[in-house]
Amino acid sequence: MTGSALPETVVRDLLNDGTVLERVKVEDLLPVAAGVRPAALVVIPSDLPDALTLGGAIDALVSQRRVRWQAAVRPLARLRRQAEALREVYARVVEASASYRGLKGWIERLGLSAWQLEVRPTVRYLVVYRDPSPVPLLAELAQMLTERRKRIAGWVETDPKFAELLGKVLGYPACCLDNYVRHLAQGVPYEDGMAAQLAARVARGEEPDEAVFFAAGFLPCDPGCPAARAVGTGIREALAAWGPELAERCRQVCRHNLVEAARPPAERRRYVEVLERTRRLLGGYDEA
Repeated sequence: MTGSALPETVVRDLLNDGTVLERVKVEDLLPVAAGVRPAALVVIPSDLPDALTLGGAIDALVSQRRVRWQAAVRPLARLRRQAEALREVYARVVEASASYRGLKGWIERLGLSAWQLEVRPTVRYLVVYRDPSPVPLLAELAQMLTERRKRIAGWVETDPKFAELLGKVLGYPACCLDNYVRHLAQGVPYEDGMAAQLAARVARGEEPDEAVFFAAGFLPCDPGCPAARAVGTGIREALAAWGPELAERCRQVCRHNLVEAARPPAERRRYVEVLERTRRLLGGYDEA
């Protein structure tokens, strides 16, 4: 059961299921099921519809368990106990939730597979794929994460090698991936550059093509990148096989991604500062 061979009733059931985010349905699950994306990334728990509720439950349980790792005298032992406690909380709160079980159920119903990458004790990258071709790179990513945990390294999102491998798994155009990784290696936030490029285009009276922004978090090498546009257009056309309404929903999701990419640097930094301040207030416990 692949591509448009998926029964329309199954597609409709998914689209009507409120336990899965619209973006995850349209941007991730259906394009992979249709064979127009080799894999897609779902971040758990932030890509679950009840992420805020789950986050609050995690915070409450972590506060209760903090004494377990604070009792450790040696810093390394404290970090290991912290990570163990956080993984226990994640399993109890997230993996037991109806929204997580519902998502996993849809992955199975659509004939897909999922590989889980632990980027932090309470954050997982769920990589959804149909064809097993991404598996070798996924195993390499998993090994990289294991080695980083042994070294108590920082956040993996800033690692150029990790970004490069993950981008290859997700089928990002080579020109866009090379550009992003190069900026990451130089410590230059490409997000600011993309926002400036989009602002310049709008100032010239040019309307950016939302199809270029086919995935949340993906940044093309140029707002008019033909390779990225081809991917986005291919996704929309594949989804249109299940009806014009789905193609329009795809367009709206891409439009939202475009708006996020155009967010002014100062506004984005304020948003990041709020997140960082919140993390510190919670004790910074999610860094192990």
